[in-house]
Amino acid sequence: MNNNNPQHVSDFLEEQFKELAEGTAAPSELQDQVFNTLDTLSLIGDVAELFTINFSMSEAIVIDTAIESLKENPDIK
Repeated sequence: MNNNNPQHVSDFLEEQFKELAEGTAAPSELQDQVFNTLDTLSLIGDVAELFTINFSMSEAIVIDTAIESLKENPDIK
């Protein structure tokens, strides 16, 4: 493996495909499947993050804002 420490899994896999053998490349169908799978996993991770961390934080902000508004204006119901 190279010492350039790729930042992403896709960079690592691309380097591995390049290092298979001189003059021999991985089949393009295999490369496409690998990178499509990585894209899918990345999308699933983004959606999971959206509905766990970001959604909870947004919900907490809205609730805190509503409570503060009620404290400042007790006549509002």
